[in-house]
Amino acid sequence: LKNIIDLTDRLAPESALVYFSSHGANAYGSPQGDSVGFGFKSINYHEIPFFIWLSNGFKAANADSVTRWPQYTERRATLNDFAHTLADLAGARFDGYDPARSLLSEQFLPRTRTVNGLDYDARFSETVARPAP
Repeated sequence: LKNIIDLTDRLAPESALVYFSSHGANAYGSPQGDSVGFGFKSINYHEIPFFIWLSNGFKAANADSVTRWPQYTERRATLNDFAHTLADLAGARFDGYDPARSLLSEQFLPRTRTVNGLDYDARFSETVARPAP
């Protein structure tokens, strides 16, 4: 990842990079059970770690927005909402864009997250223990 970030920074000084870890697997290294990749056994099978890297040029060109974003790091969403976040990151809009679904929007509204039709947050509300960022 460092090499990709360094190359991006060198070739596109005003840039952002988004990285998603694999999902549907044991993301945090807890013992695997019989629902690897599927089921509803553990948050480790459903949480998808990701980060957004911003070049100094991007930060300077988008300072008004970028200064707000650190306060949004604990927001919870699903990959279904990512197109809205990416649009905000790129300063773009599309038919159906909804700022309430963007992690980077002041208008963000949390939505019910489901796995196999079940309320994910209700199921794991007492067991959520994530690694420190």
